[in-house]
Amino acid sequence: MFTNRKSLRKKFKLICNKKTFVMIVFLIGSCNNFSYLNTDIKITYNSLPKYPLFVLSVVDSCVMVIDVQTKKLIGTIQSSEFNKTTDIEVTSSGLLYLPLHGDAEGFYKKMLIIDPSKGSIVKWLSVPYVPTTIGISSSDILFVGHNLDKLVRGCYDLSIVDAKTHKLIKQLEVKGYVNDIDFKGKIAYIALGATSENVQHGILVYDIKKYKQIGFYALPYEPISIAIDRVSSNLYATLFIPDKNSPCGERGEIIKLNMKKNNVKKIKNISSPGPIVLTDNGNLITGDYCEEVAGYLSLINPNTGKIIKRRLIGKGINDICKVSHGIIAVTVLNESTVIFFDMLNLNEINKISLPCKWPEAMAISKESF
Repeated sequence: MFTNRKSLRKKFKLICNKKTFVMIVFLIGSCNNFSYLNTDIKITYNSLPKYPLFVLSVVDSCVMVIDVQTKKLIGTIQSSEFNKTTDIEVTSSGLLYLPLHGDAEGFYKKMLIIDPSKGSIVKWLSVPYVPTTIGISSSDILFVGHNLDKLVRGCYDLSIVDAKTHKLIKQLEVKGYVNDIDFKGKIAYIALGATSENVQHGILVYDIKKYKQIGFYALPYEPISIAIDRVSSNLYATLFIPDKNSPCGERGEIIKLNMKKNNVKKIKNISSPGPIVLTDNGNLITGDYCEEVAGYLSLINPNTGKIIKRRLIGKGINDICKVSHGIIAVTVLNESTVIFFDMLNLNEINKISLPCKWPEAMAISKESF
């Protein structure tokens, strides 16, 4: 499956200046107390379906569980800790990873690992810095972006965790904050947003097997969401471009990065940069993230830049997740819904009204298909 497109504009994206840095260091140092964390987990279902889709709601501190085969909601996982995160991933064995970066009371340096079949905590995993963005490979190697720490020279840290053993493997310093992570075999592709004039936006390429960086491709604007072509050397991305005259102060572009030729080609201008996925037949699907614009889901031909089809589905398209061959699930923030589509022609299959508001990130095991 595609690595899930996550919480695209993290709520703690920060301006790199001295005053902010001092404040963050103080808050992280003074509020990172493990005793503040609770252990309450409640589930409202008797058993998990064979292929569960997990949908995170930070506002209502719950994870909703949907049966991918029947396209029906089966229940929820509830914990007061879920309001401290904006991301979620699931391992091949079905365990949930949630990075706890904090709430109004402070910041944390913990990963919460849950067994959703039992509604129990497996482990609290300590990480060196405040975790925000995560992505997991098919071999259960978890990348953890730390977008709140080390606001020095535009640098942040990235941790690599073995999600099978729940152990920290390696740390590396990256230039910029992590917006998205995608995988192709043993290679990780990391979308980085620059934090200073001396740092470039771009895609960092990392060899998971050798644990070393093998490339970096500079981009003209900040990559928000990425999708790697499993066949060619192409990577597609939605780019964030500041625009004070636009409803959300932004506009966007879809680009194709040919990593073999190190060439960037603009495919299309878009009103709002949101999540992007590559379909089984090579087309692109993207959605409007900005809640001030109409909220279109668009199917686009990457060779011509033409819209094949688009559907008005609601404001605030936050995540698009491939849940099985030919089928995607889409979260709409303002509507509090998950909608299933046939990805080849954007025909709606089913629409689920969710019990918890503002669905953000989704996660499904790569063992599902």
